[in-house]
Amino acid sequence: MRVGGYILSTALAAAAVLAGCGPRGTGPVDPALAGFIPGDANVLAGVRLDQIRATPLGKQLADAGLLEPPGVEAHDLIACWDGKNWLVAARGKLRAPSTPGLASVGDVVLAGPPDSVRAAIARHAAKRRPPRELIDRARTLPAGSQIWAVTYGAPALPPAGERLSSTQRLINAMEDITASANLRSGIQAAATGNCLDERNARVVEETVRAMIGLGGQMLARGDQDLLRAYEGIRVERQGRAVRLEAAVPGDAAQKMLSSLIRR
Repeated sequence: MRVGGYILSTALAAAAVLAGCGPRGTGPVDPALAGFIPGDANVLAGVRLDQIRATPLGKQLADAGLLEPPGVEAHDLIACWDGKNWLVAARGKLRAPSTPGLASVGDVVLAGPPDSVRAAIARHAAKRRPPRELIDRARTLPAGSQIWAVTYGAPALPPAGERLSSTQRLINAMEDITASANLRSGIQAAATGNCLDERNARVVEETVRAMIGLGGQMLARGDQDLLRAYEGIRVERQGRAVRLEAAVPGDAAQKMLSSLIRR
């Protein structure tokens, strides 16, 4: 469970957080991983670990032990959720002994409930296509996305723990989410959520603004660079759509990340 919780929490929370199989139009999804995505998945998220490790922020995350999925030497990974079960597929090597819930197919490592792992292996062998709705959303993401997530159809997400409960409630108020970020030069991130209706959109907008304001005050602790960084996070609402954009420069991003890691 730790691997699934690791990637789903990292990708979705970082944004608040996307394959046809083959090299054409898969967005940030590695085509080698696309064939393992369950046909009924309604959440798809990923982290391009090698690209992140090459950034200053990635070094901070690595030093804190946040870029090493347990038992796997991973370079690029995705996580899927179908409302009941999760599955992680990673390009890399299996360092732990193989089990029914942790297996490898060539240079792809799979983790999840045993039934989900077996179904993914069979799906890949049969060369089935991944869910079109999620892949279409993935194609809209920036090509350089290093952390990303898409959802489809107001999915009920798995329990994320008390610290992420408020974020989870916001996500569950939306019909779909598209989010992406890269850490090459500070933090560049964007997320859009289409809410169930305009009333929910207003609640989401107001809650996100309050969370950003409170988080800035708590984490910045009078540091003017950090306060300006939080003030640079913009939230806009149009109809039932809520969009968040963040552009945090390198020094401020490193301070922000250090504050979050210490918590």
